[in-house]
Amino acid sequence: MKGPPADTTEATRVAWIPLSEVRDLLDRGQLDDGASITALLYLLAFPPIGTAIKPGETVPEAGAT
Repeated sequence: MKGPPADTTEATRVAWIPLSEVRDLLDRGQLDDGASITALLYLLAFPPIGTAIKPGETVPEAGAT
């Protein structure tokens, strides 16, 4: 496939965003995919057990040691 996403549920941009910036992106309406918003709000409310998320850090991948 070539060109821009054909389906509105496809990503228009994929990037690693520091968790500290997620709330601001939500406030400005820059995230409009319901599934992504749900996952990010869950992550903000319930950080991974045993993981301290500091401002500017991204969440570690599942299973990473």
